[in-house]
Order: sequence, then C-alpha cells, then structure tokens
Amino acid sequence: MPLNHLSASSFQSEEESGESIDPKKSLTVIDNRTGSSYTIPIIHGHYIEASQFKKIAAIEEGEDRGTTGLKVYDPSFMNTAATKSSISFVDGENSVLLYRGYRIEDLFVNSNYLEVSYLLIYGDLPTKVSELPRIKCK
Repeated sequence: MPLNHLSASSFQSEEESGESIDPKKSLTVIDNRTGSSYTIPIIHGHYIEASQFKKIAAIEEGEDRGTTGLKVYDPSFMNTAATKSSISFVDGENSVLLYRGYRIEDLFVNSNYLEVSYLLIYGDLPTKVSELPRIKCK
C-alpha cells in the first residue's frame, strides 16, 4: 500500500481487526499503580496508536473509562506522527524539509513558479521546457 494513501482505517490494530497480536510486534505496558499489563500493537514497523492508552484507567474505578483513559502528552509534537507521507518529509532537528524528494530550499533557488506548479500538479519537475504549459497574461 503506498504510504501517501494510508488512512485511519489503515492503522486499525490487530486487536480491533480480530487478529491476534504478535508479541514481537507489540509493546507491553505495565501499570505500576495496579499491576495490570496492556499489549499495544506496533503498526507499520514503528507506530503505536495514542488511542490505545485509553485502555489504561486514569481515574478511580467505577467511572467511565471510554473518555477518561490515559492521554498521551507530547508538548510541541516532538515525537508525534500526525500522518505518514511519501509526499513530504520533515526533520526539524536537522533542518530538512522535502517535497516529493526535493529540498524546499533547492526548489526556491533553482526552480521558477511554473516548474513548482508543474511539480504540485504532476508530482515531478518537468524534464523539458516543452512540458511546461504556455500561459498567456492578459
């Protein structure tokens, strides 16, 4: 499945889909407050769903766990993936910002408006000037 076509349903856990969870593809969390252990599937190699932590009670017993499970706190989104994409890549620590494999600063310096527009529409830079559309200004 192409990475840019992943949706929320693509990240359905094995547990939700009715399949068994492979212990080698999961994370076990032990709640030291209660001694309970929870198995959280690792999806697509290195992702876990933050919603899996809702299984772990954050309140006193007897209250509604559906809305009051543990929440994941990640200030400034330092280790949060909102989505996985093959179209763009961001590495803030190393100042890397790519669009379809091209460094944004290279596009800014080396490409003109029409070339970048072509990239946005067709997914790659034009290889020949003849590929660029003729635009008439009024």
